[in-house]
Amino acid sequence: MAFVVEVDANVSTTVTSISNSARIGDDGANGSDPTPANNISSNGAILTTPTAITLVNFAATAGSGGVSVTWETGAEVGTAGFRLLRSATGSRAEAVEVTTQLIAAQGRGQGGAVYRFRDTTARAGVVYSYWLVEVETSGATSEYGPVSTGSRTLAGQRMVFLPLVTR
Repeated sequence: MAFVVEVDANVSTTVTSISNSARIGDDGANGSDPTPANNISSNGAILTTPTAITLVNFAATAGSGGVSVTWETGAEVGTAGFRLLRSATGSRAEAVEVTTQLIAAQGRGQGGAVYRFRDTTARAGVVYSYWLVEVETSGATSEYGPVSTGSRTLAGQRMVFLPLVTR
């Protein structure tokens, strides 16, 4: 036997957890219950704040004339737009904004959209990392990434790739 509890989608943002408890009663019609201790069950859940978008894809590809940064959303709820940050070291602390203005959201509700941004200030031959910042209409932000234009190695080090052999 099982039961399901559904939580209203309009839970207040101040609610951080929900606890449910169930007690099964026995009317004795089939004799006394041999295991009365198993008639109580409780379960709790910690609620996390969902982001306003569902990110389906996020990629950065170096090419002639700069880096093409693309992303796709599956849903956008209350999204005003997006900003992009870039770092040549792979460090988020050293990332700078490369978008001169907010890229307006195109998706609405459960409908997403595909976005493309051309970073023409990127230098050829440099491996960049990008972060996507979603800005909600409330001013709240969510960050995604990083994605990179290539692989990074430490200066002066070589990478050796060995085959995986299993028996």
